[in-house]
Amino acid sequence: MRACRDLFTDSFRTAGATPGYARQLLRSRELYRHLKSAGLTGVRRRTVLIEHHAPLPDAAREFYAIACAQLARQALDLGLSAEWQRFADPAGPRHPLDDADACISEDNVLAVGTE
Repeated sequence: MRACRDLFTDSFRTAGATPGYARQLLRSRELYRHLKSAGLTGVRRRTVLIEHHAPLPDAAREFYAIACAQLARQALDLGLSAEWQRFADPAGPRHPLDDADACISEDNVLAVGTE
């Protein structure tokens, strides 16, 4: 699954070079600094890790398959690796999320501050 991880990393780095969703995702680690520089006090940040390992629960499999298909379309439109084709069809045979070693890992960042 390392190859899949590299696909996602490369895709976000490439897409993050221009305005849009990927750039917004890449900014999450900067939220703390932006809030402080805006003059907010009591700034704090919390990161929550979300992981799913094979076999993925049905709801997680459905959600991430759709998300992966959207990312695949974007990556293919950017001319990135043809390996993204494996993610393009959420119900496709031999989808990487159905692999015995499949793992989804993401983090969500919440940053808050007061005036």
